[in-house]
Amino acid sequence: VPVKRKKVVDRVKETFFGKIERDTIVRELAYNITVENLKSQTVTIRVMDQIPVSRTDRIAIKDVVLQPKPTSENYENREGVMVWEFTLDPGQQKEIQMAYTATYPKDLQPIGF
Repeated sequence: VPVKRKKVVDRVKETFFGKIERDTIVRELAYNITVENLKSQTVTIRVMDQIPVSRTDRIAIKDVVLQPKPTSENYENREGVMVWEFTLDPGQQKEIQMAYTATYPKDLQPIGF
């Protein structure tokens, strides 16, 4: 059962006004996760992924979009960890879409983006 995770959007929004450059970066990120059942029988799948969680007020994660809605959010009390559980028939494919906006200071490059 192949699972593919692909970054489909990684865009820095314009954060300057005229010729005055701002000190904040606003970055839009989006991922698609595709799961395909190549087996000859029905399978039950559990997909786990995470949305970044800020531990400081210098970084903000907002506008989170998860399609479809996860079966479980903050799985086993781990903040930001999402779980999707579903059944796929032979040859069936399922796509999960995740998107969010990260805002952080220009002098800080968050890890994992």
